[in-house]
Amino acid sequence: MSLLAVYTFCCLNPKLVTIIPLVICLFAIMEPAFVARHPPPASTHFLELHAGSGPATAAPVQVKPVPEMSKDFFRNMRDLQNSMEDFSIAHDGVVQLVASRTNFSDERLSSVIYQGLFALALVLLIAANLIPLRPIALLFGWCIISAGHPEVAKLIAAIDKKPFKDAYNIIKNYMVHW
Repeated sequence: MSLLAVYTFCCLNPKLVTIIPLVICLFAIMEPAFVARHPPPASTHFLELHAGSGPATAAPVQVKPVPEMSKDFFRNMRDLQNSMEDFSIAHDGVVQLVASRTNFSDERLSSVIYQGLFALALVLLIAANLIPLRPIALLFGWCIISAGHPEVAKLIAAIDKKPFKDAYNIIKNYMVHW
């Protein structure tokens, strides 16, 4: 919910996007390092504020790489390979979807796509300022993030895929015969 709250504020006021890297640096890097170096006293009452005054009571944390033949090294290597495999699968899917339709191996299909994109560019050149981008971005982001929720994922999986396949086949047949 906090991610959605930040996303909502950024959609409603896009200038907030410029401070996100600074806030991440402050609260994810600097603050934990300061608290590690200046831990609060153990007997502090919960209403008292600890300003971190005085000398540091702990040594600064030094991040060190893991040894090359350690278990953590191989875990990191496995995670890296898994993420690269995910990227490779996504890249191959995009190339398979886009390249065959846009490389003019099928002149009709590629020409229709070209003309459609050109017409859409002309329309957007004139009407782009009429499109409410903030609410669209807000709704799109909420839908994408919500789709990752396990209950929503179950609902999406339960949707009958047949109407989508039928619509795709109708469009594909139209493009081939056009």
